[in-house]
Amino acid sequence: MSFEEAYNEFLKYVSKRHKKQGLVALTSNFNSKIIPFFKGKNIYELSKIDLLNWQNYIYEFNFKNSYNDRLLINLRSFLKFCHNYYDLSDNLYLSLEPFVKKSEENNFDFYTLQEFNRFIKFIDNEVYKQFFTFMFFCGTRPGETFGLRFCDLEDDIVHVRHTLTTKGGRTLDSPKNKTSYRDIKIDNLLKKDLLKLKKYYYGKYK
Repeated sequence: MSFEEAYNEFLKYVSKRHKKQGLVALTSNFNSKIIPFFKGKNIYELSKIDLLNWQNYIYEFNFKNSYNDRLLINLRSFLKFCHNYYDLSDNLYLSLEPFVKKSEENNFDFYTLQEFNRFIKFIDNEVYKQFFTFMFFCGTRPGETFGLRFCDLEDDIVHVRHTLTTKGGRTLDSPKNKTSYRDIKIDNLLKKDLLKLKKYYYGKYK
């Protein structure tokens, strides 16, 4: 069985078990950095040397450690699938060693309150203004903020239950992980601004 044939079956399998945005990321990783290397190979003829050479190939791109890890997880899950359903030796996915971590500088960039106030005063669109204000004071991700509905506001609590994904089209999906489900308590000023925004929307689109 060719690598591509096995991958197509693997894709059918994961499409029923992955969130949409996760599936889009997985297929992108395979199409760009896994399938081109293994294209045309028979899965039963893959060797540890093939996997080692693939890792050397990935090293040449000098990706971040986090991206290397995602590629490794993707390939390992594929090989495990082949082991479970096509009797591929488990020696392959078990022998796939982690990428060597390179030294990376952690840069954390953030707005101070003074910088944010200087920025927000130039935003004259009410929707954009509340979008950036909510993220700054509540710490939500852009997708989570886009995914909020007015029904998620209950008194002084905002319930974060969705995220808006743009991978494969703009759709509401569940948050990134379980800890992303959360309730955020807001102050009266922010609540007033959100209710003002609600009134603006209802007046504009009713």
